[in-house]
Parts: sequence; structure tokens; C-alpha cells
Amino acid sequence: MLLNPFARIGLSFTVTLFVLNFCPDFTIAAFVTAAVCFLLCLFWKRLPGRQGSAIAFFSAMTAALLFFGTQGLYWTPACLLDGQTMTICGEATGEESPCGEYGTLTVLRTDSGERVRLCTKEKMNLNPGDRVRFVGKLHADNAWSNRAERAFLYCWAPKNISVQKTQTVRLRDVPQYMRRTLFDRIVSLVGKENGAVAAAMVTGDKSLVSDDIRNAFSVSGISHTIAVSGLHMNLVVLALYRFLSFLFRTRRRFCALLCIAAAWLYAAVADFTPSAVRACVTTSVFLGGIALYRKANPYNSLGLAAFLILLCNPYAVCDLSFELSFSAAFGLIWLGEKMRAFQPFARVKPKALKKALTAVYDAVSVTLCATVSCMPVYVWQNFDVTCACFFTNAATFFAVPPVLVTGLISALPGTVGRISARLCWLCTKYILFVVECVEKVEWLSLFSVQAALIASAIAFVGTLIYFYRKKVPKENRFLLKILCLLRQVNRNKPK
Repeated sequence: MLLNPFARIGLSFTVTLFVLNFCPDFTIAAFVTAAVCFLLCLFWKRLPGRQGSAIAFFSAMTAALLFFGTQGLYWTPACLLDGQTMTICGEATGEESPCGEYGTLTVLRTDSGERVRLCTKEKMNLNPGDRVRFVGKLHADNAWSNRAERAFLYCWAPKNISVQKTQTVRLRDVPQYMRRTLFDRIVSLVGKENGAVAAAMVTGDKSLVSDDIRNAFSVSGISHTIAVSGLHMNLVVLALYRFLSFLFRTRRRFCALLCIAAAWLYAAVADFTPSAVRACVTTSVFLGGIALYRKANPYNSLGLAAFLILLCNPYAVCDLSFELSFSAAFGLIWLGEKMRAFQPFARVKPKALKKALTAVYDAVSVTLCATVSCMPVYVWQNFDVTCACFFTNAATFFAVPPVLVTGLISALPGTVGRISARLCWLCTKYILFVVECVEKVEWLSLFSVQAALIASAIAFVGTLIYFYRKKVPKENRFLLKILCLLRQVNRNKPK
């Protein structure tokens, strides 16, 4: 299944664009990509049909990348603009967040495509689409992993600031207006502290989340819950699809198309982060299969998502969120299939107890699959993992969906919105309670990559051996053949 066209495209782009880490030259990256794509098309045995179309598509893609790279039509990464003083013209995105003693950070989108965080002592109160012009020196984070992020450009001392207010709301600014309205509504109804966490889970805006809460979520290993990811996207689309299917029971295609439009709108509200785009593409492919009465391949949709993200932004391969998002998704698809095939509580008699135990098993298995698949990225990026990540993810797995659904419903006026906000406050309070309990226990908040890696590797190998023995046919038991071969070699050793 990994040899589908879009899966090959995403894999080839991911591998070859690592060249940009050492030599940020689009021409070299394009030639390497062309060579790898050609070899993948030429030497892989189980190619699907229409090989000529696939090769032509690869060639067109590589030619476009060559043209864009040599002509400078791609936006310049932040690391190449560090230290330059220039006159910048751009538009406000509507995102403003406090920055301690420095004042307020306002996010601007420049005319050339970069995103700049403008630091001013007073709040500017800009609306999405307002034109801003200033002179200042740009600063960028020197970490190599931040090449992918345009928002890592800062201007701490702007001069000659001029603002031109917009009088009309343009179509591309509608998602930012929706994001700000939803954010303000949740914070006003749920409360400042709990509302900031709930609004961050729903919209991805963490401007009001305090540093203490961010550190507590990081120590607990659930910092991914306060950013729009595949979990959030799938829950929103699933809830909407169930509701539309209840209203239009005979129009599955119509419901699927509406859900695809809603998924891309939610990704726009989340500002098209890599995790949101990946989840949106995979969800769209799955719903497209429903609309066409076909079954979508998860590996194919994952490769398509990687291809689209890297085609628009090749430096995204250096982004930590991109690597963690696709690693977790791959682990949930590949290892999750094996975990779902094994049902340890299938023979439990009371149905209520069976459902409860199955729900706990699903939460633990999802946490295990995602953590194990992300371990190589953690080690590669020298990222610390807490010992409490398994416990906190399993304990808060049931509370995240109610926060997301009730947070979205709280935007409705009237009694329905207030009741949903109250439920959202209750679920958010439970998540914060779990985080605080984990933070108080010292040995749970210890950072240990080695211990987590060893435990995950043991659980991973043990799970694979069990599934290979129970579920995999004999001719496909490659791991068991290696183990038997090693066992036979040990037996034949002279004593």
C-alpha cells in the first residue's frame, strides 16, 4: 500500500528535500528530487497502472520546482532575512498577543509573503486586512528547524509606523474574523484561564495561555492538545457528518461534499498549520471516497498531504510540527490497524463493562501508537519526553472531544451557547486538574528520552511479535523468520 502514487511523491519529497538542511539551494534540491522520482518510477516493482502518466506528472512537478526556485518565486525563508533593515509593507492578520515587558506582538503578512511579528509598546487594535507600513530591522530564530516557519521573523524597534484602516471585509479575511469572534466568545463565556485553554484547543490561538500553563502541558506531555491537529479536525468533521447524515439520510455524497468544505474552512480558521493541512487533506480524501462510493487508502491520502505541503513550502520538511504530525499519523495508520484487530475484551459479558474497557484500551493504544512512531523524531530533534505522557494522554483522551464540540457550539447565541460554555468549562477544568496533579508528582514530570525510548521499543517489539504470531499469514512473517534464524544460529554454536 505504500507504493501508491501520492505516497511515493510524499516519500520522495520528504527524503530529498532534507538536502535543504545542508545546502538551501532549490536547484540542487530539484535535481535530486527528479533523480529520486525517476528511480522510484523505474525500479519499483509493484507500480500501479498508467506508469507513463505518473512519470509525466513527476517530470512536470520537478520542472515547476526548478522554475520557481531559479526565478526566486518562492518566498525567502526567515533565516536568510535575519539582520536586514528594510521598509516593510503588509496587512494585519488580526492576531495580537501580549509580550510581557516588550508590549504587544502583532502578526503581519507582508506583500512578499513572509509573516512578521511586530513588537510595539501599545496595542495597535488592527483588524484583518488593515495596511501597515514601517521601517525596522528583522530578526529570526537561528534554529535550523525554524526555516519552515515564516512567523519566526521579529521586528522589535519599528519606526515610522503608518496604518491605513480597511473599510470592507474581503473574502480571504473572513476566516480570521471567524477565528477572532470565536476566540473572544469562548473566553468571555468560559472564563479567562479555562477559556484561554479551551479557545486554544478550538482555534489554535495560544495568545492568552500563560507560560505556567504551557509549561505544565509540556511537562505532562499533552501540549499537542492546545493546537489544531488531526484529532481536532476528525472530531469536527465526524460530528458534522453525523449531524448532516441525520438530516439528509439519503444524500451521502451531498453530506461528504459539505464536510470537505467545512474541513477546509476550519483549516483556514486554524491558519493552515502543517498539522491542520495534513488532517484536512487526509479527511478530504476519505470523504471524497465516500462521495465517489470508493474506499480511500490512508497511505495514499497521507502521501498526498505531504506532497501538497512540501510543494507549497519545501522548507516545511525542517519543521518539528510537520515531522511529528506525519510520524504520528503514520503510526496510527500502520500500527493502529494491528491494535484494532486485537480485541482483548471481546468476550466480556456485561456490555457496559465491555464498552468501558474497550474505550480505555482504545485510548491507551492510540497513545502508544502515536508515541512510539514519534520516538525517532524525538531522538533526532533532541526532544525530551516525560514519563507521564502515557498517563496524561490516556486520562485526557475522553475530555478533549467534549471541549472541542462544546467550544464550537458556545459560539451560538442564547441559552444553547451558555449551556455549551458551561460544559466546556467543566471539561477544561478536568484537563487542568489532571495536568496539575501530574505536575505535583515529581517522578512523573521527569524528562527521560532514554527510559521512554526503551519502554516504547520493548512494547513495540512485543506487540509486533504477538500480532505476527496471531494475525499475519506464515508467508509474511518476516520478523519471525529473522528471530527463528537467530535462534537456530545460537543453537548451532559449539559449546
